[in-house]
Amino acid sequence: MVLADMPDAARKQLSSEWRSRWQASPVKATLLSVREGLQDLILGPRPRGFFKMPFFEQLAAEGGHGCRIVQQTPEIERSAWRVNVVIRKAP
Repeated sequence: MVLADMPDAARKQLSSEWRSRWQASPVKATLLSVREGLQDLILGPRPRGFFKMPFFEQLAAEGGHGCRIVQQTPEIERSAWRVNVVIRKAP
């Protein structure tokens, strides 16, 4: 199982700094708000939070599975605080 684009709680400050710069422009702040509203309308309300990576490691271990946390590559927007979580079925 792959959980992609998970915000890492250990890097939450990077997100806050990015959002502050983004929202410095009223136009950008409005666009961000509209985008989030449309996403909720289309996909339904979703939790918006940051996850502690040990949560995923413990979840995998409880099922007897392996877990690997993979930092996203810098080419992906907002990758500085987002990771992909790979939970692999035990052999």
